[in-house]
Amino acid sequence: MSISLPSGCRVRTGTLSAVSEAHDDQPSRSAAPMTIDDLARLEGVAVVTDVHQLAADIWESDDELDAFLADLRASRNASLA
Repeated sequence: MSISLPSGCRVRTGTLSAVSEAHDDQPSRSAAPMTIDDLARLEGVAVVTDVHQLAADIWESDDELDAFLADLRASRNASLA
Protein backbone atom coordinates (compact mmCIF):
# COMPACT_ATOMS: atom_id res chain seq x y z
CA MET A 1 0.00 0.00 0.00
CA SER A 2 1.33 3.44 -0.81
CA ILE A 3 0.43 6.75 0.77
CA SER A 4 0.40 9.98 -1.19
CA LEU A 5 1.64 12.99 0.72
CA PRO A 6 0.53 16.53 -0.05
CA SER A 7 2.93 18.59 -2.10
CA GLY A 8 5.66 20.14 0.01
CA CYS A 9 5.52 17.55 2.83
CA ARG A 10 8.86 16.53 4.23
CA VAL A 11 9.63 13.12 5.66
CA ARG A 12 12.62 12.66 7.89
CA THR A 13 14.21 9.23 8.24
CA GLY A 14 17.10 8.16 10.36
CA THR A 15 18.65 5.41 12.39
CA LEU A 16 18.37 4.66 16.07
CA SER A 17 21.35 4.02 18.27
CA ALA A 18 21.49 2.30 21.64
CA VAL A 19 21.55 4.51 24.70
CA SER A 20 23.30 3.28 27.81
CA GLU A 21 21.27 3.06 30.97
CA ALA A 22 21.85 5.76 33.56
CA HIS A 23 23.41 4.62 36.81
CA ASP A 24 21.70 5.61 40.04
CA ASP A 25 24.99 6.88 41.50
CA GLN A 26 25.40 9.48 38.73
CA PRO A 27 23.39 12.73 38.86
CA SER A 28 21.10 13.49 35.94
CA ARG A 29 22.47 16.15 33.60
CA SER A 30 19.45 16.95 31.47
CA ALA A 31 19.27 20.20 29.52
CA ALA A 32 16.82 22.95 30.44
CA PRO A 33 13.29 22.26 29.19
CA MET A 34 12.56 23.55 25.69
CA THR A 35 9.51 25.56 24.73
CA ILE A 36 7.21 24.35 21.97
CA ASP A 37 8.48 27.20 19.77
CA ASP A 38 12.12 26.20 20.37
CA LEU A 39 11.37 22.58 19.58
CA ALA A 40 9.48 23.54 16.40
CA ARG A 41 12.41 25.68 15.25
CA LEU A 42 14.86 22.87 16.02
CA GLU A 43 12.76 20.34 14.09
CA GLY A 44 12.21 22.73 11.17
CA VAL A 45 8.41 22.53 11.25
CA ALA A 46 6.12 25.33 10.21
CA VAL A 47 2.64 26.42 11.22
CA VAL A 48 -0.15 24.90 9.11
CA THR A 49 -1.78 27.85 7.39
CA ASP A 50 -4.15 25.90 5.16
CA VAL A 51 -6.16 22.90 6.37
CA HIS A 52 -5.76 21.33 2.92
CA GLN A 53 -2.07 20.80 3.73
CA LEU A 54 -3.21 18.07 6.12
CA ALA A 55 -5.26 16.19 3.53
CA ALA A 56 -3.96 12.86 2.29
CA ASP A 57 -5.70 10.41 -0.01
CA ILE A 58 -4.78 7.16 1.74
CA TRP A 59 -7.61 4.96 0.48
CA GLU A 60 -7.13 3.22 -2.85
CA SER A 61 -10.89 2.96 -3.35
CA ASP A 62 -14.21 3.85 -1.76
CA ASP A 63 -14.70 0.13 -1.01
CA GLU A 64 -11.48 0.07 1.02
CA LEU A 65 -12.65 3.10 3.03
CA ASP A 66 -16.09 1.54 3.56
CA ALA A 67 -14.50 -1.70 4.80
CA PHE A 68 -12.30 0.23 7.24
CA LEU A 69 -15.26 2.23 8.58
CA ALA A 70 -17.38 -0.92 8.97
CA ASP A 71 -14.56 -2.61 10.90
CA LEU A 72 -14.12 0.49 13.07
CA ARG A 73 -17.85 0.58 13.87
CA ALA A 74 -17.87 -3.13 14.70
CA SER A 75 -14.85 -2.71 16.97
CA ARG A 76 -16.45 0.19 18.82
CA ASN A 77 -19.79 -1.61 19.16
CA ALA A 78 -18.03 -4.72 20.47
CA SER A 79 -16.33 -2.70 23.22
CA LEU A 80 -19.73 -1.31 24.30
CA ALA A 81 -21.18 -4.76 24.89
